[in-house]
Amino acid sequence: MKPIEIHPSLLAADFSDLRGAMKMAEAAGADAIHCDVMDGHYVPNISFGAPIIKAIKKHTGLPLRTHLMIEHPELYVDDFVNAGSYEVTVHAEACIHLNRVVNLIKSKGVQAGVSLNPSTPLCMIKHVLKDIDVLLLMSVNPGFGGQSFIPETVAKIREAAEMRAAAGTDFSQVPKTSPYYQKGQELAESCKLALNLPPQKPVNQPSKIAQYSGVYENVPSPTGVTTDSKGNLYIASFMDNIIYKITPDNKRQIFLKSEMI
Repeated sequence: MKPIEIHPSLLAADFSDLRGAMKMAEAAGADAIHCDVMDGHYVPNISFGAPIIKAIKKHTGLPLRTHLMIEHPELYVDDFVNAGSYEVTVHAEACIHLNRVVNLIKSKGVQAGVSLNPSTPLCMIKHVLKDIDVLLLMSVNPGFGGQSFIPETVAKIREAAEMRAAAGTDFSQVPKTSPYYQKGQELAESCKLALNLPPQKPVNQPSKIAQYSGVYENVPSPTGVTTDSKGNLYIASFMDNIIYKITPDNKRQIFLKSEMI
């Protein structure tokens, strides 16, 4: 079973100090930032757009997972990818041609997600299940915070897990053709050179990574691993310019490529 991740919502931040909010989320151990984009049409409220995501990208190494609660999301995929989104999730209900939109997102080299409203059946994503990286099941009706959890969501999550297992698929697999994967490979090489370490080791070394008690699995889409003489593990993520340092006592540090060299 994959470890549970925590993705605090940008909507809960103090918008007068977004930089501070990002640092607070990192210090608290967040795994990513969830960015809820609302257009006032698909959902009643208006939140923010790509410029805000571009702005916070400068102040955090955490992945930015963008949830588009908007009509015609295919028209804005480029804007949110260029702003720095690590993942773009669209609503099945807002896409006439869902398969086309999912593949459009993936063609940009980022993860593609699909979200379903509480009353939308899982059969809506049956034929794109093997194409998506993320399935976001809404446990409230989108558009407002502070709503009560819809308990039927638990059974829906269980059913979705069964569908995924039956399809023989696993989410969050990064294609090696992705330009982000290539950036990760280059980053791993830079990490190796900056630390004057031996040649990069392959990612799948269970005997080496097991001692880090699952911290490795919390690194988003790792593409390169290397170590130093002190037992520190350095993992290059496929996101641009991000390296994760994990110490033998399982503490994780996130820093930019420029800080390594």
